[in-house]
Amino acid sequence: MVADCEQRLPWDDDSFDRVLAIHLLEHLYNLPAALDEVARVLRPDGLFSVVIPCEGGRLYSLGRRVTTKRIFEKRYHMPYEWMIRQDHCNTAREVLTELERRFRVRKRSFFPLKVPTVDMNLMVGLELSV
Repeated sequence: MVADCEQRLPWDDDSFDRVLAIHLLEHLYNLPAALDEVARVLRPDGLFSVVIPCEGGRLYSLGRRVTTKRIFEKRYHMPYEWMIRQDHCNTAREVLTELERRFRVRKRSFFPLKVPTVDMNLMVGLELSV
């Protein structure tokens, strides 16, 4: 099946034991609606597994400046920021805030430094439940 997670999903309430969102949530323009749908279709004892980039964090931003941004601007002779703002419309902090409003955090892992802050890492992994 193909479905739009920002719209009502074609499954009954409490349909899934696990929902995965790997490098997805930072792209969703209607993140609250998508998370409400995840909460609806996830069973009460189910697991919501999430990985997001630390978009907006200092280390992630530094990494982008010396890799993707530099290559993009050299190749296309135009600024990079407008494109990435369209693609990653949610920062890590925004995603984490919305997740914590709807779900209970069972486990949170930071990579690569394991320091529990968005600014000092590249990715955050979470296991959540309703």
